Amino acid sequence: MQALQSTMCNTIFLLLLLTYTNQPCMAAIPNPQQNHPVDLSALLAFQSHITSDPQNILTSTWNTNTSFCNWTGVSCSRRRPRVAKLQLNGLSLTGTIAPEIGNMTFLRFLDLDNNNFNGHLPDSLGNLRHLKSFHILYNMLNGPIPPSIFNISSLEVILLGGNFFSGQIPSIHPPRLRGLGLFNNQLEGPIPPTIFNIPSLEQLSLPFNSLTGEIPNVHLESLIFLNLRGNNLTGPIPASMGNLTQLLWLDLIDNHLTGVVPSSLGRLGNLQLLELRGNNFQLGPMPSAVLNMSSLVVLELTSTGLIGSLPADFGLHFPSLQQLYLDYNELTGPIPISLSNASNLEVVDSSGSTFTGSVPATIGDLSHLQILNLEGILTIAKTSQFSIISSEVVDY
Repeated sequence: MQALQSTMCNTIFLLLLLTYTNQPCMAAIPNPQQNHPVDLSALLAFQSHITSDPQNILTSTWNTNTSFCNWTGVSCSRRRPRVAKLQLNGLSLTGTIAPEIGNMTFLRFLDLDNNNFNGHLPDSLGNLRHLKSFHILYNMLNGPIPPSIFNISSLEVILLGGNFFSGQIPSIHPPRLRGLGLFNNQLEGPIPPTIFNIPSLEQLSLPFNSLTGEIPNVHLESLIFLNLRGNNLTGPIPASMGNLTQLLWLDLIDNHLTGVVPSSLGRLGNLQLLELRGNNFQLGPMPSAVLNMSSLVVLELTSTGLIGSLPADFGLHFPSLQQLYLDYNELTGPIPISLSNASNLEVVDSSGSTFTGSVPATIGDLSHLQILNLEGILTIAKTSQFSIISSEVVDY
């Protein structure tokens, strides 16, 4: 289930970015004599660096007897015979990225996702001064990310996830940047504070790296998606995170964060997913900030040092909640009867906690419930209402 949530987070991140990358096709120019020599030379250099083209896409269609504007994956500007879009995603191409690609200075969209490109990204990519969207997800690229890429002022989307990039994240400056995805790499060092000073940024996905240090103060009123899962971040959650009032998704799972959940998070009135599992938070009761998040759909507080009892009105705070994870804490006392008011619940997991008493019979009113894991609960009140629950796990 937790792996599914991680996949869901990255999937939603990518789907949201389609707004910026699904652009209409450019114009095709049929006359090969109009091929601009600089762009033609760059495309042929790119082709020469391909060592495997199993679908024969480039071999069969990249022919100098025709306009490169008609080549598969190539689109040209409507105003001039210059390459404006290179889209070769999902073709299983193998090879390296030719440095000459940086000579196509009118390029606006570059999509090489889901291939087998290896080696380093060329520093010459920083010459693409009109580039708006750069995708090279799920390849086998390695080495450092060239800082020159992050100096392209026109960039709106940068997706470099699913590779083997290493070293530190360079300082990031594109003033129009809306989405940055560097997930599933081998990046280390601190998160550059400059990331959190880009007012246009809406989506930031950095999970499954080896990032260290504290989360910088954030000043991103437009941010709707933040995923820092699976790093080595330390220190407290900054109180400034409560300023992200448009935030829908916050995933900080499996870091080394300390302190307490700041009360300022209670201002996140649009938050739908909050995942804090696997950190080193200070022992304490259910954070009051969480009880103000009535829009939550997923609440993941596994192993977050919770102690004491749940508030008697706990279920009244979450009319939209579908998944609740409170397992492996030190919660005591009864399960609140009010939990049945969270009528959209599909998953409840409190295994490994130390609740006492009987499970309220009103839990049987949760008609959407699919998984109920109550390992460690002493007794379940016997009632015919439980027959409506199709539970994957029910331990008692």
